[in-house]
Amino acid sequence: MSREKQKKAPRPPKEKKVRKEFYLRDIKLGRLFYDNRFVLIFSIVCAIGLWFFMVLVVYPEETRTFRNVPVDVAFTDSQIEQGFRVSQDNPPVIDEIVVQGGRFDIAKLSVDDIQVSVRPSDVSSIESEGEQTKRVLITYPDGISEVRKSSETVTFRVEIHITREFTVEIDDSNITAADGYKKESPVSDYPQISVTGSRQLVDRIRRVVAITPEQPGPISSATKVTSVIQLLDADGNLITGVQPQHTEMDVTIGVQKIKKVPLAVEFKNVPADYESSPLKYTISPITEIELYGRPEDIDNLDELVVGTIDFNEIGAAGSQFDFDIATALEKLSGIKNNNSTIVSVTVTIDGSALTSRVFNVSQFVVLNAPSGTTITPDEQQLGNVTVVGPANLLSTAEEGDVVAVIDMKGKPTAAGKATTPVSWIRVKGKDSCWIQGDASAYPVSITVQ
Repeated sequence: MSREKQKKAPRPPKEKKVRKEFYLRDIKLGRLFYDNRFVLIFSIVCAIGLWFFMVLVVYPEETRTFRNVPVDVAFTDSQIEQGFRVSQDNPPVIDEIVVQGGRFDIAKLSVDDIQVSVRPSDVSSIESEGEQTKRVLITYPDGISEVRKSSETVTFRVEIHITREFTVEIDDSNITAADGYKKESPVSDYPQISVTGSRQLVDRIRRVVAITPEQPGPISSATKVTSVIQLLDADGNLITGVQPQHTEMDVTIGVQKIKKVPLAVEFKNVPADYESSPLKYTISPITEIELYGRPEDIDNLDELVVGTIDFNEIGAAGSQFDFDIATALEKLSGIKNNNSTIVSVTVTIDGSALTSRVFNVSQFVVLNAPSGTTITPDEQQLGNVTVVGPANLLSTAEEGDVVAVIDMKGKPTAAGKATTPVSWIRVKGKDSCWIQGDASAYPVSITVQ
């Protein structure tokens, strides 16, 4: 087939539409009501017009009902200072108020626009707490009038509010210390708080307690927790309806380490032979004690020294010495006794190997005399000096072996006669012996030249 035959035949030209001119004189009113679209639009316009007619002409006002309208009780300044308040357990309300007004005014009206209060003269007449029934005064916005209300009066309860201070207890029973540790007394942000509320409720409060929350496990270091404050009556019931100064507070629970250490004593005026080999003694009713304190302090403590024994107070039959644990712990900052039943101990010196002898002392030695000064003890004798020591040594001692030592260091040395106490008494060659009693109780006369 040739290319000429494949070509399509040309289309005929389109006819141009001619716009018909529109004239109002062509509209036929009778025919419009046969047009459904016109009838629909016409009906809507008529309905709107009728509605406006009914609203603005036939029924221009309407009513509205408000229920449980709150009533304001405005106390005088003097009453407020005395603590007068309206109980919020049953706030005063007017059960029902019916009002009327223009439709637009009524539509935008809210309960807050209606001001209901007790008449000021009735409020000022209140002199005590308790139930009150008073007349109400109602103010409406412009354009609004009252139709009716459920009551001309309102009943409410007046309370006298007070503020009182309470000491805050801390209940940390929910927190436990790890093994080998002891809880410290908890420390809080507020040792005391004030509580404000009706006198009736505040008078019921017996305890204010901060309850610590539970922890994931026992603690071994200081822990700070936020604790809820509860107000409790005598039976432990929770009191509400009052306002505490704080509803929660931070509480810090410290911990201290527990350690058991042996008990020991120290000696003074110790004879030379006992410096390396102390006298035997026993401590009762316990020989070791459980203490607690900060880890850095308790870890460095190897024993508790309960006191010091003066050798000059030990007799031949042995001796007993009582020591107070609390006094011993005063020397150790922050260390405390973990056993409250043990408050003192008794130290008993074993005297089974000891004996005593009485000597008259006539031998004197002067030490530390000032340079250029001669100090000579006058001829005299110290009688009835008791010496204690091992029996095998004292049996060989002679009176000439017992020497009274006069140490002049720090003492006045003016020329002439003087009296000075003995500094100490020793037994020559018997370094395991000592005198019983205080050497300074023996005065001696000396001549200073």
